[in-house]
Amino acid sequence: MKGKTTPPLDGPAVIPRWLLRRREVSHGAKLTYVRLRQLAGRGRVATALVPALARELGERGAEITRFLAELREWGLVEAVAGGAGGGSTARCFMPFHPWMDESAPEGKSAGGSARQQEGCSRFSFEECFEYATHVAEKRANSERPIDEVRALAGRFRKGADDEEIAAWFAAEEKKDRAEERPNVLSYKKQTG
Repeated sequence: MKGKTTPPLDGPAVIPRWLLRRREVSHGAKLTYVRLRQLAGRGRVATALVPALARELGERGAEITRFLAELREWGLVEAVAGGAGGGSTARCFMPFHPWMDESAPEGKSAGGSARQQEGCSRFSFEECFEYATHVAEKRANSERPIDEVRALAGRFRKGADDEEIAAWFAAEEKKDRAEERPNVLSYKKQTG
């Protein structure tokens, strides 16, 4: 992406609730996932040097490699090159995961009627904000620009536009995979 900058380390690191409540994922893997999401920005692909991740998270490089392998095992990242395969650069694609749909409070259905009756999207506020930013950018030069992205994200969080948001994320995921495909092939040629 043009003009993409590395998110600052002094800002907050928000762990999504759907990930926070997963007992099967170690705390170190959760923190690694959060940092990768920060590095990916609005995209679904993150590239990071394993030694840099180790410094940022206060771990050894071997631990970061283990956390990346754990994230890959649970399907939270797909390592495109390096990282979980032993390289010093982790290039990870971050797909949507079924756990992301489990953000309903304990004891309530994660999907379907209970959620819709509550008026709550299956997408996190962060994801709704990402989609709202996309919509605002698309309409920036139109007759009706969107000034309040946060308010629009709040409206999306109420759940009325889940199908539209899901379609957009699916298209973005497909685009990201298409962009990464040549890199995977060239990486395999270099190592094979």
